[in-house]
Amino acid sequence: MLLLGFLYSNGYSSLRPVSTYSIVAYDDSSGQLGVAVQSHWFSVGSLVPWAKAGVGAVATQSLVKVEYGADGLKGMEDGKVPYVILSELLSKDDAKDLRQVAMIDAHGNVAAHTGDKCIAHAGHQIGSNYSVQANIMEKSTVWPAMAKAFERSNGDLADRMMAALVAAEKEGGDLRGKQSAAMLIVSGEPTGIPWKDVVLELNVEDHPDPLEELKRLIRIHRAYKHANKGDHYLELNEIDKAMVEYEKASDHYPENPELPYWSAVTLAGSGDLDTALPIFEKVFNKEPSLRILTPRLVNAGILPNDDALMARIMEVGHHSQDLGFRMELVNERNYPIFLSNSGDYNINAASTQLFLKVRGVTGSSKTERIDWKTKNAFIWNDGKRTQDYPVINSFTYTKDGIGESMVGLPPEMKGTSVVIYGYYHDQVDSLRIFVQ
Repeated sequence: MLLLGFLYSNGYSSLRPVSTYSIVAYDDSSGQLGVAVQSHWFSVGSLVPWAKAGVGAVATQSLVKVEYGADGLKGMEDGKVPYVILSELLSKDDAKDLRQVAMIDAHGNVAAHTGDKCIAHAGHQIGSNYSVQANIMEKSTVWPAMAKAFERSNGDLADRMMAALVAAEKEGGDLRGKQSAAMLIVSGEPTGIPWKDVVLELNVEDHPDPLEELKRLIRIHRAYKHANKGDHYLELNEIDKAMVEYEKASDHYPENPELPYWSAVTLAGSGDLDTALPIFEKVFNKEPSLRILTPRLVNAGILPNDDALMARIMEVGHHSQDLGFRMELVNERNYPIFLSNSGDYNINAASTQLFLKVRGVTGSSKTERIDWKTKNAFIWNDGKRTQDYPVINSFTYTKDGIGESMVGLPPEMKGTSVVIYGYYHDQVDSLRIFVQ
């Protein structure tokens, strides 16, 4: 705080002290541009990395002036080379001795600056298609280690930049420790659609081991990238290609049961049920909610409307677990439903009688009876007493493990609390509703 006080007293009110190490890089095989960074500062990804497809990438750090990011990209977009842009920006900056900036354009041209007053150890190293830079480091060998790691690493741009960050941390990294990390990669050629231009954008805001978390997120990102490709091929009815992508997704993220689940769905939908069933069984045993999801895919057109097919899918692994019983509210006819901090459902009842659906989910594909009751008796305006009110249908039979009943909420119930109970064999669940 003393440092900040000194800086602010000297007119540097826009400064943010971000001690960090980073890399800006260009991949000449793909044309991709990227920035990767780690810092002992919260949410470093909101300050340091800047990049634009087909234009360039910028890292602005030390005593951060975020304008270097936007202005640097604007200069490169206007056709200026990084050295000229950086020289122009520094010439207008009274606090340039406190800055650390690096930028690279879409041709691999690089420029970097480490101010004389950046907190030691601080420095940078420029190489072919990259620049590494660091400040407040434990050792002056941090950025040379980053350069060596990047030059010797293999893989795509994300892999190589990650190698540089890991090398920095192994060399001692930030003198004060670690907190956040980020990686931003954009494509070599702009598409005109901004979200398509971003190849990867990941932020670890606050974590005891931000680089390990960043590596994990990169792995998951790749998994979902393959899963999305699989969905695309599925839409085109290119089943073989979809399966390849789904399998790649599962390889990257094996701990997530939903990824092999969609492989099984694809197989089942294409007629290869025998291959799909063992996958369904493993998935259902690990995540029972996916069993409940499966019948809903028919209405979406993802699975065929085939009762025999659905029966075989829903039966697998059924006896290997207790799937339990749960209740939920279905938002019907635009009724406002929200969950309070106490866990109550709050229903705004209008001046006319409203109805809500109460849904019981058994987790079983068999037809079963669900009984609906309330905790207290209620009295109508005519004085008639009923134990079942507000449940209109006192019981229902399930289809694919789901049974629904209508619940009436007339205006006179405003300000009351209702507990609806669902009974499925020996299992009981309840849902408390407060009518405002």
